[in-house]
Amino acid sequence: LYRTQRSTELALRGLAAGLQTEQVLRGELEQRILESRRRFEGYRGELGDLVATLRVERERQATQLRSTERKLRSLEAEAGAGERIIRTLGGGVALLQGALAFDDPAGRPLRYLGADDKGRPLRDPLGGAPVSVEGNGPVVKTTFFGTAFLVSRAGTMLTSRHVVESWREDTALAPILTLGVKPRLVQLRAFFPDLRDPVPLSVHKVSETADVALLKADLSGRSIPILPLDRTGKEAVPGRPVLLIGYPAGVDLLLARMEPALLRELVKDEAVDVVALLETLGRQKLIRPYTTWGHLADVRPHQISYDAETTLGGSGGPILSLSGRVIGVNYGVLREFGSSFGIPIRLGLALLQGDPGQALRERP
Repeated sequence: LYRTQRSTELALRGLAAGLQTEQVLRGELEQRILESRRRFEGYRGELGDLVATLRVERERQATQLRSTERKLRSLEAEAGAGERIIRTLGGGVALLQGALAFDDPAGRPLRYLGADDKGRPLRDPLGGAPVSVEGNGPVVKTTFFGTAFLVSRAGTMLTSRHVVESWREDTALAPILTLGVKPRLVQLRAFFPDLRDPVPLSVHKVSETADVALLKADLSGRSIPILPLDRTGKEAVPGRPVLLIGYPAGVDLLLARMEPALLRELVKDEAVDVVALLETLGRQKLIRPYTTWGHLADVRPHQISYDAETTLGGSGGPILSLSGRVIGVNYGVLREFGSSFGIPIRLGLALLQGDPGQALRERP
């Protein structure tokens, strides 16, 4: 009985110890489960934050991608518009070439005092060519260049006033004008890219208040593109792209774009007759306008400004929006700042429509 009782007590003690150990292990297990749950909750929170961050980043990337696609489409549209405008309208932009003579109050033209055996003006030891209304040499003429563009089937062209009345602003003519003579337009022609021969022009109207003028040409039987005008005034918006088409630098830029061998052939003579050279270029269809890109910087009632490059000779050229409509007429450049200036097309439209509110001088 004693041995049985002793054995039972030992078994009970072992069982109690096992239960106690099991309770400890169960407590540790429960603690570990609680810790795992807390960690899981923490991981789930971090995962939620990460998912939210990824969603925000995905939206940002999608927005950026959409913006990039819009920019690419815009660039493609601009490139396509530029190509289309140049191809379809470039033929309606002409190089202007004119010449001025000078008469005294009695109507006698200013002449060089004499000429050599080649018809060139005689020069003094300092290289100057003396002139006088009493001279028996060639009539003194100055040649000028500019740009004009066709705006109607009737042969009406728009250009800058200071191109056809260059004596207003050309300081180089001041010494001649001090002699008491008056300028007279003796030649004005348009060289269109697709015509071999120049077209004679006449000055039809000039504005007293804006730097624009109308020219007339007889274009019967000739197919030349007409440049559409922005009659709404809504396409000239700061920040929008523009194209400027014209003949900056006149003949110089035409020659700079030629093949060297052909250039050497054309200017092989020591003294080059610029007018004859221009006629040769026209017959070979080497007179093509030059196009520059830019953006509108400012739009004012009296002028618009943009960063499309130009220089002398580009005056009178059309400024076009990407729709292909003319929004202005190029007239000047501020080289130090890289900014160009134009006359809003509404002032050209007023000249075309004969607006009585505009001060005009009509030419016969």
